[in-house]
Amino acid sequence: MRQLTDVSHAIADLASIDEVLQLAVERAVEILPAAKACLLISDAQGVVGVRAAAGVDPQVAETFRAPLDERLLVSLAAALLVSGENKLVAVPLILRGEVTGLLVAARSGHERPTEEDEWLLTALADQTVVALDNARLGKEAHRREQELGVLSAAKSARERQLAMVVHDVRSPLAAILLFVKVLESGNPGALTNKQLGILNRLRSTCWHIDELLSSVLELAIVESGGVKLSRSAVAVQPIMHEAVVVSGAAAYEQALTLTIHQSDLVVYADANRVRQVLVNFISNAVKHTPRGGTIALRGVTEMRDDRRWGIISVTDTGPGIPPEEQDAIFEPYYRVGRIASVSEGGAGLGLAISRELARRMGGDVGVRSVPGQGATLELRLPLEPPR
Repeated sequence: MRQLTDVSHAIADLASIDEVLQLAVERAVEILPAAKACLLISDAQGVVGVRAAAGVDPQVAETFRAPLDERLLVSLAAALLVSGENKLVAVPLILRGEVTGLLVAARSGHERPTEEDEWLLTALADQTVVALDNARLGKEAHRREQELGVLSAAKSARERQLAMVVHDVRSPLAAILLFVKVLESGNPGALTNKQLGILNRLRSTCWHIDELLSSVLELAIVESGGVKLSRSAVAVQPIMHEAVVVSGAAAYEQALTLTIHQSDLVVYADANRVRQVLVNFISNAVKHTPRGGTIALRGVTEMRDDRRWGIISVTDTGPGIPPEEQDAIFEPYYRVGRIASVSEGGAGLGLAISRELARRMGGDVGVRSVPGQGATLELRLPLEPPR
């Protein structure tokens, strides 16, 4: 177990997903011991290829492709020049409930794989999955790039310390998630339903803490001016559609209706950041709209402060926001009626980040609400470049 703990810390400290995968196969060779090991990742069509290998002919690693089905190990054994697929020990990489690949090893000499080999390889695969999960959709690579950016360009010791704290906390979180997966696998021993429920709550809490860390760091980056903007004339209609697609799953679970009103609005802004703000707005609306309610998106132009602006709004049919709280909802960690709770899955930073992004684009955010009649969050943006 000590070896696996050391591997867990090593994996958590690596910056590149390719480094993580390579370390996984190298440690598989070392721990079993094995003559060969490879890590196969599945693409969108269900075809696996070798992403990392140890003791394997480089040409085989580069060219091997096979469907992720019952014949895979036969094909792999032939490609690796192993006499029979029963000489291979293979465990799946399960990411968010889906098999995304395999970690495969061939025992050294003439020894056949044992149950202990499978247990060790499963534990190693679980560690690798934690790293893959952190890197899902490229978020981990982007996140680490932001962390390094804050460290190198921070304007104060407080910001540098924040980035280092975020990095240091994530390593033990990854280790905790690893051991949760190992316990859930049943390899150390069968668990009761009550024990499995505790592990599930522990895993959810780790995810919420990681989400909070990401939000805290992102807010620090935005406030310190570390976000690079690429502003241009942007059509709002496609961005509203993209934001709804991103938020659709959460709304579907609540049986909410998402409506986009036709708009020919064009604003001068960063398209990616506009989308981010709208996703935050929709996420907030989903949390506060009762099951079966509606959320509507609009894009219009309005005169405000003797100037014409582009206004993108998200209106829900929730309970609304009391007048005395409307000025506070864009403050960090604030939630209507109470302080944000990590256990409830919210960091209370989405709207604060949205305000900072809006202001960086030359605009602002606002809210209109009558208690009992829902709420409307607004993103105000310039229609043309500053003169």
